[in-house]
Amino acid sequence: MFNYSTKSIKGFTLIELLVVISIIALLSSVILASLNDVRAKGRDSQRIQELKEIQKALELYKSEYGCYPIASPNSSGASSLSNPCPSGTSALIGNNCSNVNNHFNNSLKVLVDAGFLPELPTDPLNETTASRDYCYNYTRSKPSQSAWTCGGVIRTEYDYSISFSVENSEFDLPLQANGKFDYCILGGRI
Repeated sequence: MFNYSTKSIKGFTLIELLVVISIIALLSSVILASLNDVRAKGRDSQRIQELKEIQKALELYKSEYGCYPIASPNSSGASSLSNPCPSGTSALIGNNCSNVNNHFNNSLKVLVDAGFLPELPTDPLNETTASRDYCYNYTRSKPSQSAWTCGGVIRTEYDYSISFSVENSEFDLPLQANGKFDYCILGGRI
């Protein structure tokens, strides 16, 4: 009646299917790892670009008003167009990105109000991890304080700093000596 021959049945064996699936899984994991690295480098480049725009806006502000905006943890102590150069001390770095973002936004909102920036940027990740704060921190120096250093430069040698962290890129910028930020951009006297 029916004569079955092993040579006439076409298809893949279980072993062949498992080999193909494992090869596809290996290739996709390598591709995803490379893609994550490229994304991290893209976010790092975005950070640098945004902070350089802030630095330009700060210099324009100083040209217009004769000072840099004061760093303030609350809006009532921050610079405004009606009081562009208030006296006061630097804002402290918050213990998480929520606090740091409040300080940053309160301190630099005046750059948006003055038309030097369309809006204040936010770090692409905008999160606090165990070892890093992925947010931007602005500090205007108080000349009498020399404890804060950035790349070995003490506060008395610069007017402001913008601190930030990166994911895996290296930049030709001063390294933060300690704390939860990797790098800083210095401005003013140096």
